[in-house]
Amino acid sequence: MKYIDPKLQPNFKIKNFIHNKSVDNLIEAIISTSLYSNDRIWAKELSISQLNSNDINVIRASIRALSHIARIDKNLDLDFYEEIKKKLKTRQISLGELEDLRDDIEIYSTLK
Repeated sequence: MKYIDPKLQPNFKIKNFIHNKSVDNLIEAIISTSLYSNDRIWAKELSISQLNSNDINVIRASIRALSHIARIDKNLDLDFYEEIKKKLKTRQISLGELEDLRDDIEIYSTLK
């Protein structure tokens, strides 16, 4: 997996990336959507749905995207974090990756 500087992508391109079998394209779609999409609900839903991926890099990108959403939208709470943590407890995700999400929620959320 190589780093791709995230940029605004049109919705049709994001949807193509999601249905494409390329992990790199899917990761670009997740990150781009979390940062730039005007449809914030879709951005959150896309990130959550990809936590079920069989690819660990897609899962990690989804966690990172949720951190972006926590910082941008300020509307995730610790109950949400606990649900994500429970969902991923059998996956090979480091505690540090999940703690980054928790920290972003604690720092930026207005739902305290």
